[in-house]
Amino acid sequence: QKLSGEEIYADWTDVDNTKQNPMHFGIYDVRNSSVGPFMIDYESHECKNDNFVRNTITLRVPSMDIDEVLWERFWPEDRTYPYFSALRNLIGGFKSRPSMLSYHEAFDKFQYLMTFPYVRNEAAKKSVQASVIYYVINQMILMGRQNTIYAPIKNKVSRGYSITVRFPYGESETINFTDFYSDHDKPADGFIIELPSIGLETIFDEKWDIYTDKIVYNHAKQYLDALISNKPFVLGTEEFNYFRAPVRHLMAQVLRARKK
Repeated sequence: QKLSGEEIYADWTDVDNTKQNPMHFGIYDVRNSSVGPFMIDYESHECKNDNFVRNTITLRVPSMDIDEVLWERFWPEDRTYPYFSALRNLIGGFKSRPSMLSYHEAFDKFQYLMTFPYVRNEAAKKSVQASVIYYVINQMILMGRQNTIYAPIKNKVSRGYSITVRFPYGESETINFTDFYSDHDKPADGFIIELPSIGLETIFDEKWDIYTDKIVYNHAKQYLDALISNKPFVLGTEEFNYFRAPVRHLMAQVLRARKK
């Protein structure tokens, strides 16, 4: 009712980045409206045991402290709830454009929308760092083993390796991986990843609830394991949005430092 008659622009992230999505399932990010910023996650769930599909809409509006999941119906014979229909109609009236984010990037933002601003900003910063580190690892992989040297990091309590790759025109990049333990009684489940050239050091933990953290950790682990065991390198295929201004800014810092 508050948004009735209002022209709303939304950044839309397709749930699977394909054209086979006539219902336009995905994440809608509205930055400006009369109720402030809000996001909607519109999903379809296949209920295998009951052999039917159930659609849901999760609405998050920080200014109104709304965080609700609405079901289209619980059983196939049920009629659709009016609140669900109202929100689906609202989505249908959005002026949507592709967000240029991967689904995982958009979902991470959605996950942190209702948190305190500091927590939300830290998660956004971590997402930017994840994009850049993932990209740098892929660049290093492309240079091949013949341009790569690695050595254990000494004077460390945890196991660590420093990897340096030579790029064309005399440039080089170093990245350090040190094991991180979320529980010291169990095996390492993360890395402290450092780009010394720009003073970036952050933890990527497979148990962290930011999905991109897990992606970077797994990619880094696969790269390091392949390097040590002399197995073939495997390029990462995650489609981060490298055109976001914060990502471009951080990547520019890396490239400038590399030239030195």
